[in-house]
Order: sequence, then structure tokens, then C-alpha cells
Amino acid sequence: MQGEYALEARGLWRVKGDYMGGPYVSHVRLDKVNQRIIVSEIFVYSPDKMKRNLVRQMEASLYTLKLPGSKQEGNEMPLAITKKDSTKTEK
Repeated sequence: MQGEYALEARGLWRVKGDYMGGPYVSHVRLDKVNQRIIVSEIFVYSPDKMKRNLVRQMEASLYTLKLPGSKQEGNEMPLAITKKDSTKTEK
């Protein structure tokens, strides 16, 4: 998401008239290739449990979201690793 238009919103959600609620994280990104705005959100409802780890795990999916036609930097795996043999000498 570096170098792109993006918005991150965090907060707490709740249901009026009921005892439901929890944290949420929302990402809004601009998809220039397809000329659209992509909104991806996570909501956690887990009563009587710690929510920090759940939010962090779900949030990882927001950061790794790959849009069609885009290239994600830093996640490429090398196809082959070549290493020069320093023990050989040229004649």
C-alpha cells in the first residue's frame, strides 16, 4: 500500500438495543487499473475473550490483499539462488 491512495479507519462497533459490539478495522484503497474504490473491513465479535490477537490476525489479511493487476512489493520469492563457489580458481 506504500505510494498508493489509502485510508485506514479503526474503532468500535455496537448494536443498539443489544449487548453486541467489538473492534473493527477498515481499509479503503484506490484501484487505478480498474478505476474503482475497494473497501475491505474486519469486525470482531468475541464476548468474554481477549480481542487483540484476533484483530491482529484478521488485520494481516487486509494488509496482504492484492488487487487485480497490481504487483505487491517485498513478497516475491526468488526462483533460484545462485552462489559463486569461492574455492574454484580460474586458469
